[in-house]
Amino acid sequence: MNDILCPIDFSDCSLNAMEYAARYAKTYSGRIHLLHVEISSLASFSEEQKKINLSKLKALHDELSKMIEGVPIDFSIVNDPDEASSGISDFVKDKDFDIIIMGTNGISDVEEAFFGSNTSRLIKSSQLPVIAVPLGVTFEPFKKIVYATEYRSEDKEFIQKLQSKFNSETIIHVVNVTHNAGLVNKAGMELFKSEVLELVDHKNMVFSLIQSSEEIDHALDKFITDQKADILVLLAHESNFLARIFDRSVTREMVYFAKFPILIFKSKA
Repeated sequence: MNDILCPIDFSDCSLNAMEYAARYAKTYSGRIHLLHVEISSLASFSEEQKKINLSKLKALHDELSKMIEGVPIDFSIVNDPDEASSGISDFVKDKDFDIIIMGTNGISDVEEAFFGSNTSRLIKSSQLPVIAVPLGVTFEPFKKIVYATEYRSEDKEFIQKLQSKFNSETIIHVVNVTHNAGLVNKAGMELFKSEVLELVDHKNMVFSLIQSSEEIDHALDKFITDQKADILVLLAHESNFLARIFDRSVTREMVYFAKFPILIFKSKA
C-alpha cells in the first residue's frame, strides 16, 4: 500500500488528509499523487478557475516536498464532464494506485462513499482500500491496529496484508462484536483464529470476542479508546455490519469516526 492517491478539493478536511497521507508516506516509504477533479458541467467551472487550482496544487506540491523530503509527489487535475462519468475511475485504473487517503467530515461522508453517492464516485467505483481521515486527526505510526471481523474468508487475506505491510512491533487486534458470546460464537472465534495463524506469524496478533449489549459502533468505540488504537480496519460489503452501522438512523448517534481514522477494504464479492 505504497502508491497513495489523495483527492484534494482545497477544503480544510482534504488538506488535513493530505498532511496525514504525507506523514504516512514518509513513515512507510510511500509515494503520493494529489488529485483535483474539475466538473466541467458545473456553473462554477471555468478555464481560469482551472488555472488557479493548478497553481494551488503546485504550491501544495512544493510545500509537501519541503515537509517530507525524499518522498515522491506528483499531482493531476482531471476534467470530468459529468458527475456520472467514468473519468475518475479510469484515471485510478490507469495509475495502479494501492490506496486512497481521503478526508472526511464525519461518518456521512464515508457512508456516501460506499453506499451510493455520485459525488464520491471515485471511491464507490474503485476496489482500492481507503483510509478515511476525520478533520483534526493527525498521523501517528500504527502501533496498534483494531481489525473488526465477521469471520469472512477475505478477512484472512487482509489481515495477512496488514501484517506484511507494517513493522513487527505493530499489534493487530482482531475483534468480533456480538450480543451473545455463547459457545457457538466462541467456537467461531477459535476456528477463525486458528485459520489466521496458519497464514501469519502469531507474534503481536491478539484475538478478542467482545460481548456487548450496546450497538456495534459504541462497543467498538469503547474498545478502540480503551486499547488506545491508532486505526480501525473494516471490510465493506453490502450485507455486513458496516452497512448496518451506516444506516441513517444510526449515523446521527455515531461519534467514534470523529476521533480516529478508518482503513476500509472493499469486498471483492
